Amino acid sequence: TGVGWSAQLHPSRVDGATVETMVSGGCSMISLGLESGSDELLRVAGKSSTATQGLDAARIVKAGGARLLAYYMVGLPGESAQTLAQTERLMRDASAHLNVLSVFTPYPGTELYDELVRDGRVPPDHDPGRCSHTSPDRSYTTQLTDAQLREAVLRLSAVADRLNRRGRVQFFARHPRQLARKVLGRRRP
Repeated sequence: TGVGWSAQLHPSRVDGATVETMVSGGCSMISLGLESGSDELLRVAGKSSTATQGLDAARIVKAGGARLLAYYMVGLPGESAQTLAQTERLMRDASAHLNVLSVFTPYPGTELYDELVRDGRVPPDHDPGRCSHTSPDRSYTTQLTDAQLREAVLRLSAVADRLNRRGRVQFFARHPRQLARKVLGRRRP
């Protein structure tokens, strides 16, 4: 039997030939950090790709037969109702099999952390251990209140959950052997 594996790729590194080679070599899932539907927020986060590149990469991965895991991040400095809508549109258009939503957390040693300390939005004695990338306890954007960010996270989490359910059904309908392996693997002692 072959060895199954998964990989993470940068959206700018995805092409049909690479995905085809990976899948034929046993790669069953490719993860992409799509992060945001806003090119401006991708730039703020230091990403070297665009939302369009991310969407193109997602389409190539799915067309190549691998499951797609997409990561998204909300609450970056500059996040607004408009950028959240762009991210939601990207989530829907990419239609990954699995979607993971995180909330921006500033960590010491990063440019964004230093910028937020300078702007007074993060106290110099900030303890990143008290923050979680899955909890919208504090908005680091001036365009959204904490409550607005929490509401957006709930809405986008619901979108991700719906896409995740649909993605599992679509993938296993196209790849019944994968479903059989998953089911039979759970029945083993």
